[in-house]
Amino acid sequence: MNIFEALKSHFDDHYVSILNNIHKIWTIYSNLTSENIPIVLIHGFDIGIGLWSLNLDQLCSSRPVYVIDLLGLARSSRPIFSLDPIEAEKQFIDMLEE
Repeated sequence: MNIFEALKSHFDDHYVSILNNIHKIWTIYSNLTSENIPIVLIHGFDIGIGLWSLNLDQLCSSRPVYVIDLLGLARSSRPIFSLDPIEAEKQFIDMLEE
């Protein structure tokens, strides 16, 4: 069973190409017609968007919700990150800004 099958709200999903179409970010979203301020959910390390599954119905009841899997985790691309912590951080920032 898919973890999102229990949701009452409708969610769409797709990959978002980033960094010159080299990598893909797995994204789900809902309630895009709402004019309220959207919320963007970003999980921590070693987990995926399933972390939010019990909260999504409530969160999207009044506003747009975007949920992304970070690079290297869950269903997103798995690039080779720099061993230099500053450079690895820059890779994550570039991903989010794009």
